[in-house]
Amino acid sequence: MKKSFSISAALLLLGLSACDRLGNQRPYAVVGDTVVPVKAAFNTDAGKVRVLMVVSPVCGACLEGASEVSQQVARFDQGKAVPLYALWVPRRGAREKDVPAATRVIADASGA
Repeated sequence: MKKSFSISAALLLLGLSACDRLGNQRPYAVVGDTVVPVKAAFNTDAGKVRVLMVVSPVCGACLEGASEVSQQVARFDQGKAVPLYALWVPRRGAREKDVPAATRVIADASGA
């Protein structure tokens, strides 16, 4: 058990270190077991290009991917509103307490 925890912790650290930089914590909302709030927000932006990521906040590959996608969206956006939704899911032992730190990999919408 200790070995798998240390491997998971190492993968998380590798994933975080692989990101270009960690920014500020981003706001998030807890939606629980229902997708209704996510669906409603996503549908509010109908007619726009939208990005939806399903990410585990403790998966190094997920965090690296979320960082890369959000940076590309920020570069592509160039002042336009491209809504980016990150749905943090409890995979690989993730818990709600892991989400605040994970939101730091999401690039600022300004592309900075």
